[in-house]
Amino acid sequence: MDTFHALVARQDGDPITASVETLSSSDLPPGGVTVRVQYSSVNFKDADGKVGRLRLDDLAGQVDARPAAG
Repeated sequence: MDTFHALVARQDGDPITASVETLSSSDLPPGGVTVRVQYSSVNFKDADGKVGRLRLDDLAGQVDARPAAG
């Protein structure tokens, strides 16, 4: 099984915390994809995202895996 590093945001109280974790493709939600990010930045807009919906809207990379058709 392939593993990858991911920025994971959690809210177990206040505040929301984020950490880099090693995950596998089985950890992705249905329809989830992995993106090999080559360049990105994190700014105040990204911190405003909800847990599970962290918006990294300024990245450059390549989609590694696509969900099955259907």
